[in-house]
Amino acid sequence: MKKSLLLLMVIFAVNMFAAFYSTEEWELIEETPGHAEMMQYVAETTDGNYVAVGGYTDDGYFDNAFLKKVNSAGTVLWTQTYDDFGQIIYVESTPSGFIFSTAGALHWTNSAGVIISSTPYNFPVAAISKTSNGYILLDNSQSSVGYFRIKRVNELGNPMWLYYEEDTFGQVQEYNYRCIDWDGEHDMDDHGVMIDSGSSITQTADGGFIITGWTYQGDGGGANLYLVKTDSQGEVLWEKGLGEGYIQNGLSVIEDSDGNFVIAGVGGTSNGEKAMMMKTDPSGNLIWNKLFGYGKFHRIIESSTGGYLTVGKYEDWNDQGYLYIVRTDIAGNTDWSDFTYYDGIYGASYHCMEDSGGNYVYCGWSDPDYYHIGTSNTYMAKYSEVEDLEIVVNNILPFEPDWETAYEINLGEDQTMHFEIDAFDPDGTDLTYEWYINWEMPVSTSSSFDFTLDTEIGEQYSVTLNVNDGFSTRDGERSNLYYEWMINIVESTVTAPQNLTVEITQTDVNLHWDEVAGASKYNIYSSANSETGFTFAGEVTGASTTYWNEPLISEKKFYRVTAE
Repeated sequence: MKKSLLLLMVIFAVNMFAAFYSTEEWELIEETPGHAEMMQYVAETTDGNYVAVGGYTDDGYFDNAFLKKVNSAGTVLWTQTYDDFGQIIYVESTPSGFIFSTAGALHWTNSAGVIISSTPYNFPVAAISKTSNGYILLDNSQSSVGYFRIKRVNELGNPMWLYYEEDTFGQVQEYNYRCIDWDGEHDMDDHGVMIDSGSSITQTADGGFIITGWTYQGDGGGANLYLVKTDSQGEVLWEKGLGEGYIQNGLSVIEDSDGNFVIAGVGGTSNGEKAMMMKTDPSGNLIWNKLFGYGKFHRIIESSTGGYLTVGKYEDWNDQGYLYIVRTDIAGNTDWSDFTYYDGIYGASYHCMEDSGGNYVYCGWSDPDYYHIGTSNTYMAKYSEVEDLEIVVNNILPFEPDWETAYEINLGEDQTMHFEIDAFDPDGTDLTYEWYINWEMPVSTSSSFDFTLDTEIGEQYSVTLNVNDGFSTRDGERSNLYYEWMINIVESTVTAPQNLTVEITQTDVNLHWDEVAGASKYNIYSSANSETGFTFAGEVTGASTTYWNEPLISEKKFYRVTAE
């Protein structure tokens, strides 16, 4: 098959797609000789720095707590410790100091972290979230009776709810919490194991609460993700069991700015557990469910620029964990991600936040020897983020290569091939181009390139194009374009059309040429330049169809015809 020029234009709609890219500003790994530490929560302070809390242990039980102040550059300014407190699971900054929560009480400190006062909950807390006028607490201690509890307290830590119900003996009892479980039956599985477990609770825009965890509904199946919506008094409005076939466990839930609920956690597969994100509408109906790398997500937030940020643990094939952070768009598609596998840092991340400058800070623990007392360290990292509009492509010549459908070109040994791309960067940056033959030194740095080598039948050549908008990130060029075509040199069997004539009337342009024996069709190309820029204008089939026309326009045009 012979083509004097092989030209085909593919047209794309011009859409502006934005992408976000990250740069790690700093990484804090604080060694703690003699004991292990684990950061559980991080918040921005009123003076623009950070406060991080968690627990430490000398014997593996993490029954001691710490509070660290870290400056905006990632340096620990001071550390306050609290023996026999258990872990601190929540902290916030105030103008005069800090408020933090352990499993048993709410504590107030001065600016140096020294405790001034405390209010006991009389209620073992597994999760806590700030509300409009206090806090909402979640307790998972009632495994023996198959439910979890929620309790609302004011800004001083005192109960806000009070209920009276009859117990099984007909006696009226006073309660300051609500019990939550699937269908309200306090069911147990066949082994007496708790069926319903809560992991995360947060207040919603209507004043109520959204809760996630997991629920087991028997029959030998896995656990479903449990999503519960309550009113402001903790009364269940609806509940959903989401996920099928394998374990689905919600570990963190938020209500986003659209009123939807987004859950992060773990999703089971036939090959193991993977980090999972799930999105539902305001009624708890599933919108999408996404799985990521092996491991789990512990925390999710909504970004101020749209989309979500989630952190957790990435696990390799040896079941060793690494700190894991993923940024997605509103559909759950990854914008960027990072984990400490390539740095050889084992660990897990438990909490993340966006500071007032739009940076992301997350925390957890790290360990060069994978969680051994004496080597487990506190971990924090800060990421900045920038937005980049993706390169827009108007057309590609001879065609856009696709390794699934089309990327090979058969070219006669005496033929040339014209390659060209028409693209631009919506950010206004000048694009750079690099054309390669067989991956060697660039043969052209313009937007077009003509393949004109002396070739022999049977040879094969790779033509590649890199388009770069100059946007550099921590993980390399993310908005580059890359194309590759494979050219096969074959014997020419069809000659090019001869005696092309152009006839112009008042309304049309008419082309005529000599018939080429053996041709199956003719391709017509036009350009405003006699040498370059030819684009596909049309085609006619059959060797004897040797004419073509188009409406006359005011611009001067040049034409070429090829035979196949």
